Amino acid sequence: MVSFGTWKMPAAELGGESSLPLLSSFFEGVHKPETRLGDDDELFVGYGLVNSAFPYRSLDCYTRELHTEDIPCAVLENENLKAVFLTGLGGRLWSLTDKKTGRDLLFTNPVLRFGYLATRNAWFSGGVEWNCGVWGHHALTCEPLFTAVLKDGSGDDVLRMYEYERIRSVVYQMDFSLPAGAKFLQCRMRIENFDTETKPIYWWSNTAVPEIRGARIVVPADETYAMDCGVLTKLPLPYRDGKDITYPENHINSNDNFWKTKRDRRRYICCLDSDGYGLAQMSTSRLKGRKLFVWGQRKGGARWQEYLSGAGCGGRYCEIQAGLAATQHESLPMPPKTAWEWMEFYGPIQASADKIHGTWQEAQEEAEYCLDAVFPAEEQERLLSETKKTALTRADRVISTGSGWGALEKERRLRAGQKGFPEHLDFTVPETQCGATSPQKQWYRLMNEGRFPHMEPSDVPPSWMLQDEWIRMMEEAAAGGGGEDDWYLYLQLGVSYCAGHRYEEAYKALTRSTALRRSPWGLYALGETCRMQGDSERYVELLKEAASESGSCGRWDASLAKMAAAAMYRNKRYDMLYEFTDMLPEYIRGLPRIMLYRAFAAVNTGRYEEAESLLTADGGLTVPDIKEGEVSMSELWFLIREAKAAEKGVPFDRASAEVPEQFDFRMH
Repeated sequence: MVSFGTWKMPAAELGGESSLPLLSSFFEGVHKPETRLGDDDELFVGYGLVNSAFPYRSLDCYTRELHTEDIPCAVLENENLKAVFLTGLGGRLWSLTDKKTGRDLLFTNPVLRFGYLATRNAWFSGGVEWNCGVWGHHALTCEPLFTAVLKDGSGDDVLRMYEYERIRSVVYQMDFSLPAGAKFLQCRMRIENFDTETKPIYWWSNTAVPEIRGARIVVPADETYAMDCGVLTKLPLPYRDGKDITYPENHINSNDNFWKTKRDRRRYICCLDSDGYGLAQMSTSRLKGRKLFVWGQRKGGARWQEYLSGAGCGGRYCEIQAGLAATQHESLPMPPKTAWEWMEFYGPIQASADKIHGTWQEAQEEAEYCLDAVFPAEEQERLLSETKKTALTRADRVISTGSGWGALEKERRLRAGQKGFPEHLDFTVPETQCGATSPQKQWYRLMNEGRFPHMEPSDVPPSWMLQDEWIRMMEEAAAGGGGEDDWYLYLQLGVSYCAGHRYEEAYKALTRSTALRRSPWGLYALGETCRMQGDSERYVELLKEAASESGSCGRWDASLAKMAAAAMYRNKRYDMLYEFTDMLPEYIRGLPRIMLYRAFAAVNTGRYEEAESLLTADGGLTVPDIKEGEVSMSELWFLIREAKAAEKGVPFDRASAEVPEQFDFRMH
């Protein structure tokens, strides 16, 4: 049975989107790793990597203050399980309760709090996250999905969630069901490539489970793909450096382990406690990858988990994951005019504790014996086939809508005579979403009239485009000539070129845009183009100009100010950074990220007392958008201590210094 309601919990405010195109992002520094693998591993390492989540915009305006909120949710329930989904936040499976024991099988975060861990920045921990498109936590993980309800062939409720993914231009669909008597939540997934070219496709389902002392991860593998001295290689299971790494507590550092699953065995991963009880995740054969992620046992890993929830929540967690590919360093080539389908199953098992915690061979045999007893692999494959008709059936009713991008793409394809957009999914959005502030409105105007609406340089561009078809429309509009208003057309065209690595064309288009009308957005994009061409000096100057231009337009833009300060910080322009932050209005200078950059400028220009004051005032600086892997807080603390020690003429040893826990995000 499916029902709809709310989940009440303390939640931080997500805020709106950045004003800027996502050209600098989470993907900075992401590269194809060096490998040391066998000729039978057949991994697509590096295939499908992108350098940003463009055309999406960053979600970087969130706060850390918590307020009790009613979060929209959908509930599937039978006599065995109760599953709760957050429909407005990527369809996250938030809680899965075993009604026989009363235990939640997932790590369900007691709060909703965001951090910079996703492709668009904002991410939150807990539950099961569905990641489609490109490497990393998915672009729609904090967005509402289309949510609908229908009946399957047996008359049972099916909860459907779906969206159009803009980077790969594919549609993904998730049908969830929990029929009477079912002991596992049934999740039927579908990705459809309706175009005529092969596309790199990525999918990982990430399940947060409590990190309980004595719990073991069991998976059908005797080897793991892991980084070893910076090289992706294969290592034997279960021991590494003398420790059994199938126990999450034995990982000192934050770590990814991609298990090399055996081809002749069923697909599963379990997290079972010292009594042999816990969550089992199973799937049909297409979903072959399995992974364990741990935060590690260092202070930084503990700090991260607390930072994403709250002091005293009592919830350390790790993630057991399942994906299409063997590792997350790869996507898979999806043929044209193709749909990939599979099923995932989530539920409890009770195994023999002695066998689960015996030899690695015994643990695998026991887990598979228990899984075969409750849900044989052959039955799962049969269920996938039997539910095909339901998966292609139009829903009885749409409960809530997602974005308007699917409707726009469907209309574009219809006019271009392109077929294949899934007809069984309703992408209609309310008229209010297609009104004056709709991010799709300007593209309907371009498609219908061959031009963009009139925009002033102070107006924040509502959206951007990546697809070749839209770039060609812009090029056709530019070929028709025009006047001063074409500054916006060349801005959009230049940004699309830049995102597509067409830097010379981007530079020409953006230079023309800023010549027609000087805008903060044109200066910013021109600066990013210079950065990508290796001109860091011009990059810094242009970003400073862009931020200042927003101030001259009437109100300083926070996103531009943060990006300009970041450019100065990364290029060690500390004098410029100090002067820049000095000229900012108080409502911008008081932003935590700006305060952090100001502190770095201060300590690097001999003002360490000011830097210390910024770091420690009011109980310590808290920066909401600290990025995963970022160690700026501990580095600032070290620089201040080194400056103070140097003034006193005493030595300072970083290796033995104890960084205060609130500033220590180091996981290695």
